[in-house]
Amino acid sequence: MEWGYQNTLGDDQSSQVGVVKMGRRSYAVSLLWMQLETDGPELKVQAGIAAERIDLGLVLLRAGRGHFPDQFALGDYGLSHKSGMPSLAASLAERVNESIFAVWPLQGGVWWLVGINQDGTILFDRASTREEEIREYFEQGLAEGDWQKIICPDDWRIEGSVSNEQVDFELGKTKLRLKAVKTEWGPILTLAGSIACMAVIGGVAYNWWEKQEAEKQEVKLPAQVKKKVLLTKPWVGKVSGVDSIRACSNFLVRFSSEASGIPGWEPKLGICDGKKASFQLNRTGGNLHWLEQFAAELKGLPSVLRTGDKSANLSWIFEELTIESDEKSVADLDALQQALQAEFDDLGLPVKWNRQNVEWPSLQLQVELEHPPTILLPLLAPIPAWSVREIRYDLESQTWMLDADIFGTVKQ
Repeated sequence: MEWGYQNTLGDDQSSQVGVVKMGRRSYAVSLLWMQLETDGPELKVQAGIAAERIDLGLVLLRAGRGHFPDQFALGDYGLSHKSGMPSLAASLAERVNESIFAVWPLQGGVWWLVGINQDGTILFDRASTREEEIREYFEQGLAEGDWQKIICPDDWRIEGSVSNEQVDFELGKTKLRLKAVKTEWGPILTLAGSIACMAVIGGVAYNWWEKQEAEKQEVKLPAQVKKKVLLTKPWVGKVSGVDSIRACSNFLVRFSSEASGIPGWEPKLGICDGKKASFQLNRTGGNLHWLEQFAAELKGLPSVLRTGDKSANLSWIFEELTIESDEKSVADLDALQQALQAEFDDLGLPVKWNRQNVEWPSLQLQVELEHPPTILLPLLAPIPAWSVREIRYDLESQTWMLDADIFGTVKQ
């Protein structure tokens, strides 16, 4: 095969390549491939919604018709993708009957990475002028898939691999082409958008807090929290307990939908301490490549950290909230615990206490809730000196856990 490439982004743009040539035909590469959500709407609707959500203008539908799972790919005009252009990965998939994970060097200094699952699903499709970038994605994919055939350059020294010089595939004459979203999906997106809007409204209407508190406290992202010098009093330099609860509750509710919108990844737990927040995600068919691509489009530009073969974290840094000063009086911890315990008993909330007397007398408070912990602010806000250790939001059970420290005095 004689391969060439086309990239009109310019030298000062990305090293990613969007179009390669074979003979006289141009093929789209570096498409963002996604699997169909089984409990969602039909293929065309899901593809259109995904394209609109991350603002990409081209879609390719790949209906399996019983031979492989339905999936779609998104194209980007910024990578020189065009309507009517065939996909190189889809063309290769027509000739493959086993799972392959391969890297081929193309003419013009281009490296192309492609991964096709045993069921026919296209998982990887990326081309770049930087070998080290492609190798990084390659090593990532090796850990995430069970590949029957691994193809890469000899000098990469990957155990069990076959040299790409020994393997050559004929491309199928695919009929799959990229199509412009605006011309093909306009009416569908209007209807789908209305349905999605109603679903969102219905979803957030379940508690009064979302109406009253979320509008009061907008979390500003993603500026780094300034470091503060921690003084003798342990609450000094920490984010205000009131601000932490408001910001974390607001953030975890609002951004859970962002974390839930990444194909092939499912958020399980949201964690926030007032300075940063994260969602723990489990892989459900996706890969880290998808996660990184979608994370780059999310509000606040979260960082992505792989925590295992099938797990990762999305993390955001808050802009600085109110920092506590040392101009605080403290309360008697025994009296405070007794009063709060009575209130929690009346509310029917299980609470755990842990007395700390190491450097400064304090009470660790842990309470589980079925609603965001902002409902506890009438009880906690009047306390002079306290801070939040952590707020957890379990998306599966829709339960919350507040972990906080209350500082005070103890009568001798």
